[in-house]
Amino acid sequence: MGGFVLDIFVLYLIRVSIRFWRRRGTSSWMLQQANIENISRSLATWGCPLAEVTYVFKVGDETYSGSDEIPFIWRSSAEAYVHRHPKGSTLVVRVKPGDPETSVLNVGDQVRSLPQTDKARSAI
Repeated sequence: MGGFVLDIFVLYLIRVSIRFWRRRGTSSWMLQQANIENISRSLATWGCPLAEVTYVFKVGDETYSGSDEIPFIWRSSAEAYVHRHPKGSTLVVRVKPGDPETSVLNVGDQVRSLPQTDKARSAI
């Protein structure tokens, strides 16, 4: 049992490190409102629980999509995240300037309210 608990923490730290590495340099990217197309909690039998999110957003007249896996230590935390962000709800993503097919979901951006997001977008 102890080995499985250690696996959860190790995999969580690896996944968080990968997410951090992928998001470096994105702080100046455009903030864009996106709609959740699908969200679920992974049912992995080992490792840390995940919330799997697929979203769509528009840049100009074009629609783009992205996806992300958000790691959690506790299954209940992943379930709570999925419950707070149901299919059809909105979230904020960062879109790479000049390459809107590249986007990232930053959990910290979700703390902002939409009026703050609009202010941040106009400042960029």
